[in-house]
Amino acid sequence: MGLIVLSIIFAIVGGCLTWLVLGDQFPRGDSVKWPVTNNILIYGALLVLPIYGLMFAFFNLLQD
Repeated sequence: MGLIVLSIIFAIVGGCLTWLVLGDQFPRGDSVKWPVTNNILIYGALLVLPIYGLMFAFFNLLQD
């Protein structure tokens, strides 16, 4: 449970950093962009599974 919460927190931080680099990109091809919070949540949602997988692999290696 703690690994999931930690990966969500890191994903939100990563979403914020991604938003700082890429900016407001969504929706693609539309002149009216969504608010900042929607973009950060989308970036965070895209990062949750990769971050969870990396953390799972890292902590699994520490146990061996």
